[in-house]
Formats: sequence, C-alpha cells, structure tokens
Amino acid sequence: MNKFKKEQISSFCKMSALLALLMLLSCKDSLLQYPNVKVQAQEKINLSKEQFLSCTDARDTVFKNGDYAKFISIDSDKYGVAIKMGADVDTLNLYMNCQTPNGMIPKFLYRQGCIMLCRGSGFSYRSLIACSMDEDRKIKENNFETERDVSANIDGYVFKDDNNIFFYDIMKDKLLFKKLPEDFSDLMVSKSQLYEDSITVFFREGKEETYQLKQFSQLSYNND
Repeated sequence: MNKFKKEQISSFCKMSALLALLMLLSCKDSLLQYPNVKVQAQEKINLSKEQFLSCTDARDTVFKNGDYAKFISIDSDKYGVAIKMGADVDTLNLYMNCQTPNGMIPKFLYRQGCIMLCRGSGFSYRSLIACSMDEDRKIKENNFETERDVSANIDGYVFKDDNNIFFYDIMKDKLLFKKLPEDFSDLMVSKSQLYEDSITVFFREGKEETYQLKQFSQLSYNND
C-alpha cells in the first residue's frame, strides 16, 4: 500500500473518532440538562355511567317482562350495550365513550318481537341493530345499513325478517312492511337505499328490488 493511501486511511480514522467523541459529549450534556425526563404511559380515566350518559341522549330501556337494553361498563373508560331477552343476556360488539359521536351511540327505537336499536350519522347514514331469539333461545344480532339519497323525501331504517321488508318511518313514527315473494325468504340484505319516495333493497346474492313507499302497509307494535 503506498504512503498516500495510508495517510488517507489514517485521516479518515481520526475524523471518525472525533465525530464519535462529539456525539458522546452531546448526549451526555442532554442527559445532564434533563435528568428527570421520563416517558409515561397515558393513564385511563374512570368513566362513570352518569358521566357517560351525560354525553348522549341515549338511555337504558327496561321492559315490563324484565327484558332490557342497558349501557354497561366494559372497561374503565368504555361502555357497551347489554341485551336481555328471556333468560339470555348478551353484550353487543360496541365500545363507546364520550369521544364517540352521539349519533353513533345506539338508541332504543321500538320492540316488535325483536329489540331494535338505531344509529345514524349526518344526512345519509342509518344503521339498525335487530336483536331477536334464535331456535336455541339465544340472542341473535342482525345489522342493517340504510343510505339516504340527497333526493329522498323519506327517512328511516330498512330491515328484513323472513320474507318481509320493514321500513321504520322516522318522520311519521310508523312501522311499515311489505311482503316479499317466497323465494326471497332466505336472501340476505346487504344494504338499502332511500330515494325520493321509494326504497331499493340490495341483496347479498346479487338481486335488487325497488318498492314505492305507497306499496307498504302499516304495522302496529308494542314497546311494553
């Protein structure tokens, strides 16, 4: 190796050593300047039920036969919804606190065999949670989404049960239904769309049907 290359390597080693020393001194000065700085994990805040309910207009609902839809604590700072039907109690897969938009906290809508809870956000999004009993007397949860077009004169929630399509009219506080053909009884609803005076139902199997609101009949229901 010639003398020029040896001098280059020597200079490079000296420069590297100097930089390392400067970095070490810089770190030491920082530690001396801030000796007690520690990174602390954010502590959870205990959220009482009273505090949680003050963030929303949703409330517990208890029926005469003992069934209910109640808000329960599922963590120190989160609440969920417990549903009781008959001897069975189940908790919906929801986690809420005071940062949850009020419209997305489920509220009791009505009871007609099922316990219906509703959620909505802004002009266009509506969501319905239908809790019913299955053949084994266990609580079954079904979720239905309804979108509202800008042209819509109607507002509410659409869901399906057996071979009936139901529409809960928010504006008139009425439950309406329309019977479907028998071959629709096993079809699953993916979503529904509200237009000017009509409802389009999209099924997971690829079918879609549009119904005029005047084709629906009114159904009475009991919230006891």
